[in-house]
Amino acid sequence: MRNTILFGVSMILLANLCFGIMSAFVKITADYFSPMENVFYRSITMTLLLLLVYPFKPYRLKSYKQGGFKKLAFRVVVGGLAMLAFFYNIEKISLATATAFSQCAPIYTVLLSPFLLKEKLKRSALISACIGLVGVVLISDPSVENVGPVEILMGILSGIFVSLAYITLRDLREYYDKQAVILAFAFGMSLLGLAGMFVDIPFLSTGIHIPRKEDILWISLIGISGTLGQYFLTYAYMNAPAGIIAPIEYTRIVWGLLFGLYLGDTFLDLKSSLGVALILCSGLLIALPALLKELKKI
Repeated sequence: MRNTILFGVSMILLANLCFGIMSAFVKITADYFSPMENVFYRSITMTLLLLLVYPFKPYRLKSYKQGGFKKLAFRVVVGGLAMLAFFYNIEKISLATATAFSQCAPIYTVLLSPFLLKEKLKRSALISACIGLVGVVLISDPSVENVGPVEILMGILSGIFVSLAYITLRDLREYYDKQAVILAFAFGMSLLGLAGMFVDIPFLSTGIHIPRKEDILWISLIGISGTLGQYFLTYAYMNAPAGIIAPIEYTRIVWGLLFGLYLGDTFLDLKSSLGVALILCSGLLIALPALLKELKKI
């Protein structure tokens, strides 16, 4: 049991490292590609990699039962919108702040669950979510770096869409294999990203820019690191309880800070640092009951 949990913890740490690396590569390419193009290139590379692996490690592609397609389509759309909003913020603001906005998903999950899942909202969870919202307000400061109204909106939407994707994943387990969901997400986002590239969307899609020679490397690395991150994430949740894995996901913010500083981001000021700290505390407090419950079983 302990060895399995240790393996799961190591997997989530690797997943967060890979996602941090992916975000750094996206920031590098953001000077040339629009957020929509980065979504497409990330997704199409991931799709090709998954298709290459499939013959060596096949899995069930068909649903276990009927009724799951609409849920899967919704997962693809909200997951794609979350990625698009996140990639926009990666281009405009520091990597740490963009990651912190995205990692607010558990806060929104707590607030949305009573309406979408009819779950009873516990007072402790509500207080934890409110602490996180204060953190969101602190990092949403127009006087700091380039955090303007659009960046704040994109940050909030990225967190909300990620939370909706997480909520949907709970139901999808009954209908599809986990690997099939990953492939469907990658393929669906490839189609949405491709279509979006032909539409002029302010801030998000500015036409098609033909990849240069040096861009091929960055595109490949974005796809490889994103795919590895997704696989490590899946194996983490398969081998260790979610209550133990979820709190560790917040190490992604640390990688965002470190890689951002390496790429030239300025260090967060006191106000933004406090905001990030409150978001971290909020997520840990939300996950604490499940974490304690799982630790007692060890």
